[in-house]
Amino acid sequence: MKTPLAVALVVVGGALIIAPIVADYSLKANRQNNVTRLLEKPESRGVSMPHEEIGSTYSFGCWLVGALAIGASIYFSVRSHSGDLRADLKTTPLTPSAP
Repeated sequence: MKTPLAVALVVVGGALIIAPIVADYSLKANRQNNVTRLLEKPESRGVSMPHEEIGSTYSFGCWLVGALAIGASIYFSVRSHSGDLRADLKTTPLTPSAP
């Protein structure tokens, strides 16, 4: 596997793994800002807002696809390099060392 493709797979895989974490943090921060703004109003006595959360299936799916992308990158990079080594061993004649 060519190096730019392997790097791209690692970057995309990492982004997929991090995406649910960042999205969940963003949702919680946005909700907290909205609650604070509503409570700052003098006429408000309490706030009731539905709690939004990233689904566990979505989080697991992102983690799985990201891990598979990184794993595929590592597997095919190692496989292509070991294939080069085998080809070098087949074409290079073994010469006995001089005493």
